[in-house]
Formats: sequence, C-alpha cells, structure tokens
Amino acid sequence: MNTHQDTIAVTGNETLEELEALLESMEAEESRPTVEKEQGADERLAPSSQSQSVEGLDGDTDAASPTAEPNAKPDGILAKDQKHIIPMEVLERERQEKAQLRQELEELKAHSAQLEKAQRMIDVRNKQLEELGVAPADLPEDVTIDEKKLAALQEDYPELAPFFLAMNNKIEALVSSGTVAASTTSPETESAAPVDNAELTTALQANTDLQSWMSEGGARWNTAQQIDDHLASSSEWANRSYAERFEEVSKRVRLAFGDDPKLSAQEALSAAQEASRKAKNALPASPSELGNTHRTGDSDLMNRVQSANHEELGKLFDSLSEAQIEQLLYNAGF
Repeated sequence: MNTHQDTIAVTGNETLEELEALLESMEAEESRPTVEKEQGADERLAPSSQSQSVEGLDGDTDAASPTAEPNAKPDGILAKDQKHIIPMEVLERERQEKAQLRQELEELKAHSAQLEKAQRMIDVRNKQLEELGVAPADLPEDVTIDEKKLAALQEDYPELAPFFLAMNNKIEALVSSGTVAASTTSPETESAAPVDNAELTTALQANTDLQSWMSEGGARWNTAQQIDDHLASSSEWANRSYAERFEEVSKRVRLAFGDDPKLSAQEALSAAQEASRKAKNALPASPSELGNTHRTGDSDLMNRVQSANHEELGKLFDSLSEAQIEQLLYNAGF
C-alpha cells in the first residue's frame, strides 16, 4: 500500500475535477490506517488481558499486580499491512499538502470565474462597438500593413509611405528569420522618435532629386531605396544626418544612370566664391548691357555675393533656390 511517504507532485495542468478527485482519494486512504489501528489494538489487548488473568489465578495471590505504564504519545499510525508504521511527520506533511491543494483549488476557481466574467464583458463591448460601426483595434504586436492600410498611407502621407513600406518589409523579413530581439526601447528613445521623423521629413523634402524620383517611381526610385538601405546599415554613414545621407544617395543614383552630377552645398559654395572673384574684374561684353534693366536683380545678387564673407555667403546660398544658384553660376561663366 502507498504510505504517502513521497511528496505528491502537482503539475498545474490538472483540471478542477482531477484535483477534487485527488483530494478525496487522499482523505479516504488517510482514514483507513486509523480504523485498522484501533481494530488491531483491540485484538492485541484482548489475549494479553486473558493471559494476565490466568496468571493471576494460577500464581501467588499475594503477587503485586503489574504497574500500568503511562500512555506514551504514539510515533505513528499502523499501516494496513500491520507491519509498518506511518510516521506522524509524514501524516502532518500530507495534511499540509492537502490544505495547500485546497487553497490552490479555491484560487483556481476564483480566477476562472474572473476570466469568464472578463470574457463576457469583452463580448458585450465588442457587440456595442459593432453596433456603433467601430472596429476593435488590434494589439500593437498583431498590427500588419495590408494593401488597404498601405493605400491609406500613400494617400495621407505620399512622401513617407515608401519608407514605411520598406521598413515593414524589413521587419517581416527579420521576424520570419527569427533574428528579431525583444524591444528594449527606453522612454528617452521613444520620446526622441518624433524628432527623428521630423528630421527625416525635412531632409526628404529638401532633396529635390528624391522628391522627383519618388513621385515618378520607376528604376531611379527603386535604386535610391536600395542605396539608402545600404548606407543606413554602413558604419560610415550610420551616425550621419538624413540630409547628408540623402545627398549621397542622390549623387550615386545620378552616377549609376549617367546623369550630370549635382553640385553639393560645399561645391556650390566654392563655385560661388570663384564666381565672385572673377566678377570683380569682369566688364560687360557691350555697352548695351549696362542699360539692360532685366538683369538688375541678377546684378544685385552678384553684388551681394561679391561683398559677402565666407559665413554670409553660406547663409546666402542656403536661402537661394536651385534655379537661382544655377542662374548665378551661369552669369559667372560656369
């Protein structure tokens, strides 16, 4: 017979019915040794009493009767096989385990009731939302960009939609390969995200090449995205600004398709300084150009370029459009 000397293992996967059946079987097995012990004790005491009575009659009548020993606290309970004793420590441990199982059972019942109530409440809320025509939102980790959402992004944010799509494709590729780690974004990083997005939008709007290629689509825009992905993952360009990276993307795309290279800000500044130096000693090609009024604006701009220092010249070129810079370089002979 199992004496319950081993600790009962509960995996936590048992149902409420299985736990109740386990407790009932423990109680039934625990009550059997006590009854059997009392019956065995009565059987052992009866012959002993009879033998003592016979001895008392046969022996000396003056012999002192045996002294009754004080009742000692039992060390355990006799097992069913009438040979082994179940220690009291084991029985006490079983009682504690049984009490713990009862407590866990009550907690599971209470938790199950709470879950059922929460599920009913969710069903009611979902029904109310459906009646109001509102679709319940998905969890953030379950949100995916489908064709409908992509179309809405392209309509609301035509400038940023391609970047969102490229980022979503990268995330899906990383998730499918199992290389995505758990997010450890700190609150400081999360608060800095809108700043990065604003910087991205500003840099994208400032680059006329990317704006044009994105609106047209086609091979140049696809090449620009591939080059930008490569630069973003490069250690050389990882810590540079969006403006610098987009300028390098524009330069490489032009080079790949055989277009004329576009002057960078530094190159345009150097060319303007050279034009200013040449314009100081330049004379009009004919006297008629002196009275040509439609060149008054260009002359004023050239005068500002000639009289500006390096810092003022940089600010001046930042305020000019690309067409004005090209016209200024054309007038200077470039």
